[in-house]
Amino acid sequence: MTSGDDGIRATRDLLADLVSSLPAGGEARPGQAEMAGKVAEALAGRRRVAVRAGTGTGKSLAVLAAIAATGVRTVVATATKALQDQYANKELPHLAEHHPVSWAVLKGRSNYLCLARMSEARSVLAGEPVSGSQDSLFADDEPSERAGEMPEALDDGFSAIEDWAESTTTGDLSELPFELDRRSAPWVSTGPEGCPGAALCPQGEDCFAEQAIAKAREADVVLVNTALLGADLSLDGALLGDAEAYVVDEAHDAEDILGGAFGAEVRGDDLLRVERNLRVAGSDSDEVREELRRAATRIDTEVAAVVADPSAGAALRNQSGGTLAEPAGLAEALGRAAGAVASAQEAARKALRSNGEDPRAEAARRSSDRLAEVLERITSGSEEDAVWVDEAGPRLRRVPVDLGERLQLHAWGDSAVVLTSATVSEPMMQRLGLGADAAFTDVGSPFDHRAAALLYVPPLLASHPPSRRGPSNPDWFDEAWQEARTLMEAAEGRTLMLCTSMRNAQEFAELAREELEWPVLLQGELPKPKLLAEFASDEHSIAIGTMGLWQGVDVAGPSLSVVIVDKLPFPRPDDPLWQARAEAVRRRFVAEGVSESDAGYRAFLEVQVPRAASLLAQGSGRLIRTATDRGVVAVLDPRLAEKAYRRPILEQLPPMRRTRTRADVVEHLEAGLTSS
Repeated sequence: MTSGDDGIRATRDLLADLVSSLPAGGEARPGQAEMAGKVAEALAGRRRVAVRAGTGTGKSLAVLAAIAATGVRTVVATATKALQDQYANKELPHLAEHHPVSWAVLKGRSNYLCLARMSEARSVLAGEPVSGSQDSLFADDEPSERAGEMPEALDDGFSAIEDWAESTTTGDLSELPFELDRRSAPWVSTGPEGCPGAALCPQGEDCFAEQAIAKAREADVVLVNTALLGADLSLDGALLGDAEAYVVDEAHDAEDILGGAFGAEVRGDDLLRVERNLRVAGSDSDEVREELRRAATRIDTEVAAVVADPSAGAALRNQSGGTLAEPAGLAEALGRAAGAVASAQEAARKALRSNGEDPRAEAARRSSDRLAEVLERITSGSEEDAVWVDEAGPRLRRVPVDLGERLQLHAWGDSAVVLTSATVSEPMMQRLGLGADAAFTDVGSPFDHRAAALLYVPPLLASHPPSRRGPSNPDWFDEAWQEARTLMEAAEGRTLMLCTSMRNAQEFAELAREELEWPVLLQGELPKPKLLAEFASDEHSIAIGTMGLWQGVDVAGPSLSVVIVDKLPFPRPDDPLWQARAEAVRRRFVAEGVSESDAGYRAFLEVQVPRAASLLAQGSGRLIRTATDRGVVAVLDPRLAEKAYRRPILEQLPPMRRTRTRADVVEHLEAGLTSS
């Protein structure tokens, strides 16, 4: 491992070589070189650093040059598949051509072809008995699916999967020539709950997932998504082995993703999955299986009752101890579930003793042990954990609010940690456990935002008193649409409209289709890649969507001249996780002697405002993607120009010129269209 100044010099030399040898040619960027040096310094010294780097800096090459030059074994995590693909398909192969470094991509087990499942599927297709194992093919699927009935789409394409299985070296299902749907995937893949482990699986020696894990543990650079990083950290590095450093790219999303990994969730299907695994394992414990089924029904009933009861909301925590409180029925149901799962654990072990090293009995043991751990997490924890019922499922969830302390004390260890994104901030460093000694660096952007971009906050609702000039005013939507329409007309389409709710997105899209002549693409009507491809190819089109389009949209050139944001993207007032985060900070201020009234506002400034600032910066960053781009970011929320908390939000945005005058915007757009 290279250290100190030698490592920084070696990093910058390697970066210069990598940039100059890019296939399309490259140019030196001071911010990229500065970032590479900061990352190399952190890796070599086992330090913690957050680096904010604007769009176009070349963050990924800077990171990889530092890793390769210092020789530090590093796990790199990305939040989106698009960035992971950029690393895997472009930057890492380019690095390997110019520097001796080994690298691997690791995904969750269910992303790989399971040869054992495929063998069982082959038998089902041939009409051969599989000793009841058809049930195991649905261990990770909905219990209502009929075991043994192969989906027609997979039936037609199964021979293509078999042909692909003969030639693939990775088993990564994303490489298939067609996409598997939700019903087809369980026939050829499995999650941790359905896997008995390589030692007991008849296909264990050839298992693609195990090969990927083994390769990752030996690689100098391991590329994962942030969710898998969270799972590994929560399991003390069981998947990735000892890492000397972690680089978290797209770090603005990391808190929510890692928080989920350190939390837990449960619904009745989880118990039914254990029951099915016991049945497939040949367990004769009919009483235990019936106990699991009853407990599953009770959980689903109580969870559904919380969803149906608006008075229950997210009030599922006992503030004195962090245990589940009201409603009492849910706590009782979880206690019954824990007892049923304990019985299942014993039944699975009995099946193992009776049947020897049977893979199905081992899968039953693993799934029951895993669920027992989940139930333990659900029913115990910090008093500041957020505990709520999510209507998606529905399911009961528990997520730690103070993730930073857990990461600092129990996850990062003595490894170097680097956070980076265009919007990473100093508050994020503490929330992600980097510690008081961590450094923050902003290397800026290679683009001249002041010349290229204009930030426009129209004076909507000017006839109303200042306290009523926000999106909660019933007159806001009509005025916001008239402003959006004017901008779209001035830009002749060429607009990305980012909304904070699907309802707003749908209503704006409906009006745009009625009143404007250009094509309108609404998120959800097309797959995201197809929507973005059409938006980029049709220079006059308008794309409208919600959070799925606030990041990951990289459309350069005249197809994107205006980004419109409907509202400041504060967390929803009823979001239980953000409620819990704000409440924890409010209680801290009160304990420090701050008055109740001031504590609530200060908690808002510390929790919700930075979140809105980060998201708004991400959305605004869609506009300027190259040095020749030009356009306008319009925020149809007067609070950005009038509220006292506007300053920390504006400081997070690219350094655009600002205006509240429509004529300035039209002039800027006309000049941009003329020059293009």
